[in-house]
Amino acid sequence: MQYNIKAIPTTYAGVNFRSRLEARWAAFFDLCGWKWDYEPFDLEGWAPDFRLRTKVGPVLCEVKPADLSTFILRQLELEVLEPWPFHEYRKALPYRRSNLVCLLGDTPLTVSERFFPIGFIDGRMPIGCGITFEEYDEALSPSVDAALAWREAGNVVQWTPDNNNLCRRAA
Repeated sequence: MQYNIKAIPTTYAGVNFRSRLEARWAAFFDLCGWKWDYEPFDLEGWAPDFRLRTKVGPVLCEVKPADLSTFILRQLELEVLEPWPFHEYRKALPYRRSNLVCLLGDTPLTVSERFFPIGFIDGRMPIGCGITFEEYDEALSPSVDAALAWREAGNVVQWTPDNNNLCRRAA
């Protein structure tokens, strides 16, 4: 998929992110109290954007400016499921067999009216992971108000009119 919005490199918490969206996710993780690593390693063709250190183990995350919330809510309303339209996540998908992988979009899914973990997670657990889907789901469900944390994360990573020193706010 081609994006019409140019990625804006952004610095947050001393880390240089390729896009403001990635920086916003990092700020969101901090507001949720979650530990994260940015672009932790390369998995032969895929470098995850984040590794979240959760109570069920590491979760690899891929961030794309995709509207996952609208797609997933539409699937809940339809009797026939639509095919997955987000081909930009294709590099991450093969790693779901051996890793916990979460696909993150332009906003946490928990911002929607229904409750979800922060991103799309597969119902098929990796071989030998030793946890249930429910434990995985819970590990990626914020204990804070996700909508409020997402708004604050946006404020943290970009200049706002009330920030009169014209510099990015420190993390």
